[in-house]
Amino acid sequence: MRLDRKIIRSEFVRNLACKLVYFYIKFTLFTSKVRIIYDDFDFTQYEYKQSIYATWHGRVMIMPIINPSKLPSSAIVSDHNDGRLIGGVIKNAGVKLIFGSSNRRRITALKEIMDFIKQGYNFLITPDGPRGPAREIDGAIINIASSSGLPIIPGSCSSKHAKFFNSWDNFMLPLPFSEIVIVFTEPLIIPKSIAPEEKEKYNIILQGRLNKATDLADKYCHE
Repeated sequence: MRLDRKIIRSEFVRNLACKLVYFYIKFTLFTSKVRIIYDDFDFTQYEYKQSIYATWHGRVMIMPIINPSKLPSSAIVSDHNDGRLIGGVIKNAGVKLIFGSSNRRRITALKEIMDFIKQGYNFLITPDGPRGPAREIDGAIINIASSSGLPIIPGSCSSKHAKFFNSWDNFMLPLPFSEIVIVFTEPLIIPKSIAPEEKEKYNIILQGRLNKATDLADKYCHE
């Protein structure tokens, strides 16, 4: 999603823009028919269970705001301008932010993630962010799940009426007075100790479940 850099570099303007986008999303959800679908699993056992929620970067805008869990959430976002804008939007929904896409921040960000998990927070992540390739898993999520012992719950969303941006992730912005479908697919459990070849196997499984969630959401929106 390309944005005017001069605008989002101004902290005051960026904060104002984040609030406006947040209220826009809330208005869109309020004026739309929203369905949440749990595909082939019982979500009730996860409502009060810490989990890692994963979604593709291009479908991220409403996912942190639709929080089916009863627990507070933290999220890692890019420390680039676009990431700070998206982060500012979801911060308005009460999500605690961790900035950590750059190499110099990775170790610090990982510590912050584990600290939030120890405090009882869920963790939100876009495993193909912040720069892609789109819909390909960055193995960091598998490492975090393995270290923390938390299940990964893949999810995605679609909107019958939406604006799709000409960006690397084909970013979707839902429009008001629409039909919105959110789909969560079967949670993925990562063992504590995994070999490198097993990590790639779990990358492929998670990619498949995220694509399934996205395809089902698109399908249900346009039936």
